[in-house]
Amino acid sequence: MGLLEKNAGKAHDRQRESLVEEATEAGGRLVAFEEAGVGGGKGVLSGALKSIVGGRMSVDHVQTLTFETKGRTHVFFQPYAGVAAMPGEHFAILDGALPAAVAFESGIFSNSWSAPADKAVAKALDANANLKRVAKKSKFEWALGMGKIELEWAIQIAGLGDGRSLVVLQTGRYGGFTTYKVGFAHFAALLDAITPVLDTSSRARHAPVHPCAYEPLFRAVVLGEVAEEAAPEVAEVAPEAPAATAAEAPAPRPSGATRDYADVIRGAVTPHAGKKIHVSELPAKKDKNIRSVVLPSGAQDVDIVAAFDLTMFGSGKDAVVFTATHCYAHEMDERAAFALSDLEAVDGWDGALQSNVVVRIRGVGEVKVPASGEDALVDTLRAIASANG
Repeated sequence: MGLLEKNAGKAHDRQRESLVEEATEAGGRLVAFEEAGVGGGKGVLSGALKSIVGGRMSVDHVQTLTFETKGRTHVFFQPYAGVAAMPGEHFAILDGALPAAVAFESGIFSNSWSAPADKAVAKALDANANLKRVAKKSKFEWALGMGKIELEWAIQIAGLGDGRSLVVLQTGRYGGFTTYKVGFAHFAALLDAITPVLDTSSRARHAPVHPCAYEPLFRAVVLGEVAEEAAPEVAEVAPEAPAATAAEAPAPRPSGATRDYADVIRGAVTPHAGKKIHVSELPAKKDKNIRSVVLPSGAQDVDIVAAFDLTMFGSGKDAVVFTATHCYAHEMDERAAFALSDLEAVDGWDGALQSNVVVRIRGVGEVKVPASGEDALVDTLRAIASANG
């Protein structure tokens, strides 16, 4: 590891410690932490940043911190460009929805709510005294060296389509000297202020007004881990029965939470089972490593249907794992996770070295799954995509 990498690692550790301390002071409890380099990530903040003074910077590392605050699950993504911490995003899900997606935006004279699809919704939120009092404390600037990053929006609310809403806070700087405070207490106060304005009978579904840099990661990884509770695609109300509940309505494509792919997986993997390709039963040490390293915290106790060990000596710490409903992959510092019902197509190898296989995931787009040249893994993914029609 070179000097630059060591310095970046130390800076990332300091910021992580600061984030945990700030969240704890706001009543949060850290329940999970992951980090990974994202290979340059040019444009990952496009649409989120209004301007960067002092030159453009690209994200090359992201920390994911999951907290429990006041009984709510709250996820924060902290990106970095080298040693520099960049504006991150807070995510949480609340019961209820609004008639349209809204954003709290930066204005020339004042900051206000915007709802392009229904201006009356924005007007109503601006008239809500308590929400207005809390929202106006949002920060729209992130000091960075001698310059600053100006944010176009601070808050967004968008219906998930299942009677709940995604709430996102993009972080300006809320204090800190050698590290950055990112507004954990402010986000908790926002959630309290937003909850009363949401209609708990509404099942509206919206795209956010502005792209959120880490919404795809939140949906693919975090919602994938708790799909039975959070994924909006779990069950859509059928047009012929609009009064039916989501649990009763037949979905055109079953979600990873409700459809069992175990037989499809076993059928594809069993002919290739061997020292590094396993069906159902795994050696005890490998099973332990896979559960502690490869599987996310919310899925460590699930039944493993099949596993592809990608390590040279068979430790299982790098692997692709299939449960009856999800695929989880880990190799070095890279991760992938998705509901099997969202697998639309397998495009094939991403290069001559056949280190990754490219798949297309509904609502996310292209995802690279580490494969280490295992044709059997490609065949398994294709069998699942075929089962999805």
